[in-house]
Amino acid sequence: MVGSNAANGAASVATAPKLVALTDTAGLRAAGITYPHTLHAWRWLYRHRHERGLADAFRRIGRRIVVDPERYVELVRQRATS
Repeated sequence: MVGSNAANGAASVATAPKLVALTDTAGLRAAGITYPHTLHAWRWLYRHRHERGLADAFRRIGRRIVVDPERYVELVRQRATS
């Protein structure tokens, strides 16, 4: 019974988006995002997320701002092709 719960828990974790803190620039680079480079640039991008069409990639959890790297890359590619 424990094994079945562990298998169900692993499946639910796999479907949840991986969120990286905005201040964790190393984590963002590890997720495959190479631009912007600096924390200041990330904060600017967060402030202008609606104008840039990237609002879906950012979330607030309490006071923390997090980025969904997969959604960010997807939105950047959509903007590049349009």
